[in-house]
Amino acid sequence: MTGREEEVRDDGLASPAQPEPYVSPGEVFAREYRAARDYFEIVPPFCIQAEEDGSYTLHRKAFQFTAHGGAAAATLWVPVSRHPDLEEAERRLRHVCGPKLYYDGKGRITGAPPSFQDWLAMPR
Repeated sequence: MTGREEEVRDDGLASPAQPEPYVSPGEVFAREYRAARDYFEIVPPFCIQAEEDGSYTLHRKAFQFTAHGGAAAATLWVPVSRHPDLEEAERRLRHVCGPKLYYDGKGRITGAPPSFQDWLAMPR
């Protein structure tokens, strides 16, 4: 019910409804900004989108708030790379999001970067 409609009392007579409280434009802007920020936080950081030509594009999210766009419009999807098939796009996504891998002098994966002496000894 809006503030202009009339409520009906128990005795059947109409009485004016209470006016809605005043909300400043700054408060409305702050609410919309918080809603847009919350939406941005819950969507994943990357997405893969199928294109019309059969290729796939990897996108990362970015935030750009405008007062007239709404919460979802503040989340922009910036293209990162384009791939001929879904497997390539997923491989790139794993590369971008995955942990850093370090290799020792024999080409084995280790948990830390090599020391300076080990790095000098690696074949080039």
